[in-house]
Order: sequence, then structure tokens, then C-alpha cells
Amino acid sequence: MCDTGKSCNSDSEPLTTHPSCHLRLPYRYTRLEDGHIRLLDLSPGPPESPLMCSLRVTDLMKMVNVVNTIDCQLRGRYEALSYVWGDPKVTEEICCAGQSLFITVNLGDALRRLRYIDKVRTLWADALCINQNDNKEKNAQIRLMGLIYWKARLVNIWLGHETEENIKLRSDVAVSLIQATADLDNGTDIADTIARRFRPLGSEVILDHDDVHFEWEAARLLFNRPWFRRAWTVQELGLACDAVFYCGNAYFSLLQLKLFKRFLRGTGSSFSSFYCLDTGSYGLAENYYNSTRGNMRLEYGSDPKMAETFLQVLERARTLECTEPRDAIYAFLGHPSAFKSQLLDDGPYLWYTSNFLSGATTLIEPDYSADNTVGNLYFELAITAIYKLEIGPELFSHIIHDEKTIEWGFPSWVPRWNIDDEARAFYIDPTIYYSASGGLSHTLFDVVMEEKADSTTKLRLKAQNFDSINFRYTLPDASMFTVLKNPFITFVSDIPQCILNPIEDLYTEYTAFRSTLPMTSWEHNNVMSFVVTLTAGLSQHSDHEKFIVEDPETHFVNFCAYRREKAAIWGPVLAADEREHLNIYEGSADHFFDDLTIVAGRRAFFFTEKGYIGLGPRIMRDGDQVWLPLGAKMPCVLRPWGDGTYKILGLAYVHDIMEGEAVAGREEDDFEVITLR
Repeated sequence: MCDTGKSCNSDSEPLTTHPSCHLRLPYRYTRLEDGHIRLLDLSPGPPESPLMCSLRVTDLMKMVNVVNTIDCQLRGRYEALSYVWGDPKVTEEICCAGQSLFITVNLGDALRRLRYIDKVRTLWADALCINQNDNKEKNAQIRLMGLIYWKARLVNIWLGHETEENIKLRSDVAVSLIQATADLDNGTDIADTIARRFRPLGSEVILDHDDVHFEWEAARLLFNRPWFRRAWTVQELGLACDAVFYCGNAYFSLLQLKLFKRFLRGTGSSFSSFYCLDTGSYGLAENYYNSTRGNMRLEYGSDPKMAETFLQVLERARTLECTEPRDAIYAFLGHPSAFKSQLLDDGPYLWYTSNFLSGATTLIEPDYSADNTVGNLYFELAITAIYKLEIGPELFSHIIHDEKTIEWGFPSWVPRWNIDDEARAFYIDPTIYYSASGGLSHTLFDVVMEEKADSTTKLRLKAQNFDSINFRYTLPDASMFTVLKNPFITFVSDIPQCILNPIEDLYTEYTAFRSTLPMTSWEHNNVMSFVVTLTAGLSQHSDHEKFIVEDPETHFVNFCAYRREKAAIWGPVLAADEREHLNIYEGSADHFFDDLTIVAGRRAFFFTEKGYIGLGPRIMRDGDQVWLPLGAKMPCVLRPWGDGTYKILGLAYVHDIMEGEAVAGREEDDFEVITLR
């Protein structure tokens, strides 16, 4: 790769200059025609010189669309810029065609890093190429955003300047690690040697060499930069045919990042777990690539249970950040699923550009007007999903509430995409899914619009009442399930055991409560059932594609190993006979830890009055009810609201009913009509 800040080829464009900006006349944008965009011609200059540029309009629909070629020079006539805006109140001036524009300092830093010394560089940068004061133009340009990044010859990703004072933790150290690791073929002896720098699980000292620690700590700091946590960056990277990441003076390629991630998923997984290496938007960007350029461009098939929805894309991105709350949805309208006209529609996946050339519309259109509140947007998307996609109970897969939102007057059945501190949706994909309704299909939901202005819009559906909650135990964040003892953490003696070792504390509470139940219920809540319930019946290390309940013995052995090793490091001190019992089993503690992290974090373990056990929303309380909507894959937890209606708290895993046991022999007429508010 050639990127030194200078021109890479000999056919340089003539140098250009612009009149001085001393008059400070504000730049005046001209109106854009449909399908047109502005390109930024960045004038050459040394690093310390003022930024100068010009803007020109081009028809995006007529630009060359060559994507399957190694020669990046043939892919388009411009490069796109991906960056984080930074503080909008801290700005600097750029001279644009002799007039003045103000941009954030972070954008200015990015342009200086990318500016050539001897030739014009043509870029697309949203803050300059879109008139930010014109909502109508912003709406139109947002619709084209996916195509803009798709057609770019290259996407330049600016992570920011170097900010670390400790030379051992600087970004160039992390970049060197990424590049060196990318040179390894995952699974080779060299990669295994690096992975073996980890001592056995539970060691006081995790790494053999301090330098290795600093390398990986530097990598953690690099991936903690804001760019990896922003919503917009997902499609900006995911739709790129190629990309280069810049951080200060260091840089690395998209291919190098892909190989680095492949190492972390394989022999280097211990590094990823120990250092909490979360590349955020990169994993989501892979889905974009697979859906538009990769071998998974087509939908999975004709089975509605296996069709991808736009809401699933939003669910994966729930933890990402955006300054404008509506961008939690608008930032993903470039995904093919947003162009679906019905649930089983593979057209948007066939050839990405056709979604724009054909004039196809997305499920919802961007609208930044003041009248379009966040609540209106959430409601519009839910209604569209119900009536246009007819997704039925799949809508409830995206319901998340906290103690405050469940009390609000806003409909509880409308997914809220701004909640990220509660457990995310249960992991349901085409190969791992539940079938609590057996072979029964859902009927179309009925949205009831109330005439009273202060009334909440309600939702009617068919469902079956299963049981009520009479015990719950709230689990902490999944990070507290770890077995590894980090030598850089200082333990405080008064930290409660439910925080240090929540699973052991839950096991004690579970055992005590179970002893109070009639023996007739014990078949549903025995220890084997308890172990399976902790991971919602799923395992990342199972040979089976669907449920680990097909192999509960191995899961139980791993659980015993987890209890033994977790208690040895984090406490409590187990009784001698208990330790002796656990020592019998030679399972994998880290495998059980991996499985715990799938769904258990920030949820509640519960008993029902009939003695069933499960996992559900942590805001549930005694008296809440477990219902199964007709055709739903999973039950949900509802809260009676006193007027014959209910509020939905979220989905639940209930052991022994996830494969249709609760509806055996039942038909649609056996389900009652209920109303959600």
C-alpha cells in the first residue's frame, strides 16, 4: 500500500490556488438536483498551511460502478471520509472557493492528514458536502449515503490524533501489533506461540512479558476510540470496497484489521477476553459486506423464520452512539434490509446499486424536521414492521425496558432504540432459534388507535397465559462472570459476593428456594435444568446447531469446572466436600463462561408458581406473568396494568417449554385475545 501523504502516481493534477479568505464571506451552497452530490477538491499544501478547497456537483447515478477489480483506481473518482465530528462548538475555518466555512477541529485534522503535498485530492466528507443547515437536503443526501460509500474508490477512516502520553501505549504500538498479527496465518505455529503467552486460566500473572501487556493494552485503547462506537461508521466501513485507518501518523489497512480479527476469534481469543477488545462497529460492518458484496448476498431462503429484518440490524447496533437520537435508525437505512417491500424479499440483496437506480424506497424515510420526534419515529417503524413486513411476535424480540420507561405513557410494545444499559435481545438467528409455539403461526396484529388524545395506542394479539413469577434473582453485567483474575484489579474486602461471583450466589439462592417447592415440580427445576437455563439452552461450543439440551452432561461438567475455578479466584471458599465433588469433573470453565456471556448478563433468573425456571428481563417482579403470543418463538413477560391490559417487559426463556411443549394439542382458537398498552 502506498500512502505517505504524497501522490502515489505520476499523472498529478495541476496545482490549484484560491483567493484569500481574509474577507470571511460565508460559503453559499447551491441547490442539489435529485441523485447529485458535492465532491470536495482538497487543495495541496504542507501540513502547517491553511486548509483550502472547492466543492463541485456531480451526478452520483452516472458515476462508474466498477467494484470487482483489484485496481482501486478504477473503482470511482473520489474517496470518502469516515470520522467522528467531535465537539460541534470547537471549530476552525476552511477556505472554500474563496469563501469561508467552519468545520470541527477533528475534521480539520483529518483533512490535513489526508492532504497531498503536490496534487488535489478528491474526497467526500459529509460536514462539507452536505448543507447542514438545510433539512430537506440532509434528508435527500441521507438516502444516498449508502451509495456514496459504496461507489467510493477508497474510504479513509480517521481515528484521531495521538493522545497517549505513555510511549508504550501509543497508537503506533497498537498498529504495529495489528500489522504483525495480520502477517500470521491464523492457526499456524507462530500464532499458537503468541497465544501460549497466556498462562493457564486463573493465574495471578497472565502474561509472560510486560512488553506484550503494553502492546495489547495499546490495542484496547485504540479500539476504545470514539470512531469504533459511533452508529454512522458501520455503513461507512461496511459498504467500502477498501479502507485505510489513520491514527496520528500510523495507519493500517482494512485487510490487516480483518486478519487481526480472525486471529482474535481463533487462537488469540484469550487476548480478546482478557483485554475486552471490542472493535464495536467493525463486527457490524462485516454484516454489511456479506449482505452487499460477500457470498451471503441472497436471503437465507423461503422460510420466514430465516429472513433478515431491518429491526435485527438495528438490534445489533443498539449499543452504538449517535449525537442525533434519530440517527440510531437513519444511520442504517443503507442496509439492504431497509429496502425490503415484504419479509421475504431478496431483491435488495441481489445487486446493491439497483436499490438506488430503481428509485426504491426504504421502510421509512429520513426526516429531520422538528415535528418528527424520536417517539414518532419509533412508532412509525413499529407500525411499518407490523403491517408491511407482517413480522408479528418477532417485534417483541426488540423490546427492552428499564424501570423508568415501563412506567411511561408511550406504548410498551414499540421498540425503543435508545436503551442500551439493559440486556439486549436474546440471540436468535437462522440456525439457533426457539419454537415455543410449535408449528402454530401468528395472526396479524391489530393496532388500536384511541380517540382520546391522552390515550396510549394499544396492540391486540392472541396469546396464552402460562404462569406467574414468584421468585427472581437479578444478574449483573456479563463482565462479572469472568474467571480470569486481572492482576491490575485491586480487590476490596467489602465487595458483596453477588458481585464477585454472581453465579455461585445465585446457585445458593436457587437451592434454598427450590427446597421450599413441592417435589412434583422438581422435574422442571433440577440442577441439570438450572445449568441449561443459565445459558438459555444455548452453547457456543456445542456440536449441535440448535440446543445444548441435546448434550446437557457436557454442559453440566463445564459448569462444575466453572464453579471450581471461579470460586478459587473470586471466592467464596467452598466447603471441603463441595470442592471434592467438583474436582471429579474435568470440564472447561472458559467454555461455560463463553456460554454465560451469550444471554445471562443483565437479566433475571426466575421461578414461576408452577416451579418452572427461566431467564427474563431484570425489571420483572413477583406477580408479573409469562405469556406465549401465538406463533412466537419465545414467551414474553407481561405486567398486568389494572384495566385488563398489559405492558410487555421483554422476552423470556422458560425451560421445558421452548420446543412447543406448552402448546401441544392446542389450536389457534385456544388462544385468547389480549391488549398491550
